[in-house]
Amino acid sequence: HFGFSLSLFYNHYRNLRSTAYTAETVIPLFFSNELEAYTSGIEVNGRYLVVDGWALAFGYNYLHENVRVEEGGYDLNNALNETADPQHQISLRSTMDITNQVELDVAWRWVDQLPTNNGGQKVFVPSYAELDFSLNWQPRPQFEISLIGRNLMHSSHQEYGPPGPDQQEISQNIVAKVAMHY
Repeated sequence: HFGFSLSLFYNHYRNLRSTAYTAETVIPLFFSNELEAYTSGIEVNGRYLVVDGWALAFGYNYLHENVRVEEGGYDLNNALNETADPQHQISLRSTMDITNQVELDVAWRWVDQLPTNNGGQKVFVPSYAELDFSLNWQPRPQFEISLIGRNLMHSSHQEYGPPGPDQQEISQNIVAKVAMHY
């Protein structure tokens, strides 16, 4: 009734993409491979079958990144283009077969602040928590009706990119879906 996994990792990367410029060419920017990185972390996942037809799942991820310009190298973005990953993430999920034909899925997630590049300076996208759900009814094996809600805790939130007038946000949405399989 219970499953669990634990993963630990450590990686060393060399010759990662960097950006440089030159006055000798028509296009002054070019890609090079003058970055290196060390990453380490842990991923924990679990699933618990409460009763037949109802399962709870959880997950936690921790990621430590150290990306830098190799000795003697150069990067126009100060090694910040490769670091747009949250350090912590948590997820909880409940899947339930209400009947043989009706399924309810509810998922909550929290994502830590996200470092991102803003003209060679590190800025942060704020952390956020969100809630998703789907209610599916399958009256026949080849026919399904669903009500799906995404990002329901806020009207919108930023997931990526530096703050500013061009910043894009992810909006909450609710969708009804009818599907026929044959």
